[in-house]
Amino acid sequence: MFMICISRCEIIGLLALALSGGCASTENGANSQTSAVAPNIFLKSVDSKTVSLAEFKGKVVVLDFWATWCVPCRQRLQHLQALGENLDLAQRGLVVLTIDEREERSEIQSFLRQFRYTFIVLCDDRGEAARDYSISGLPSTIVVGRDGKIASLITADAGDADVRLDAAISRVVQ
Repeated sequence: MFMICISRCEIIGLLALALSGGCASTENGANSQTSAVAPNIFLKSVDSKTVSLAEFKGKVVVLDFWATWCVPCRQRLQHLQALGENLDLAQRGLVVLTIDEREERSEIQSFLRQFRYTFIVLCDDRGEAARDYSISGLPSTIVVGRDGKIASLITADAGDADVRLDAAISRVVQ
């Protein structure tokens, strides 16, 4: 898979177009799509359970698009693991879902065992979820608010992604 580098403005524009409009804005340096409803996704987890975004209605959901070969993804996964283990955030309704892009389940499982990751991993075998969310580079992280709307998009080029992600979560977790 080739990573395509485009500007944040182009990503916001593509996301806005793909999600039938909405008000794209930038808050605290993080891309934000504050009025678009997050497309529902139906994907199999790495352990073959079918998961849909709709199951988490009323929760704050972090969707992180990644791949095992992606070095910046690997760095972000460490932070996502910590977020997923944070009991205070879990009690306040935070759910972390990661979406691996087009890799074999056996490869993903080996990677998860190696690094002892326990977050939920969904397999986007055909890239459908990435298309639905107009993901063009990895890693890309989306925060979906309790209302089912996209609260923030942190793109592949965000050097301070962990700080931006924490700020985005703080804005929507109450």
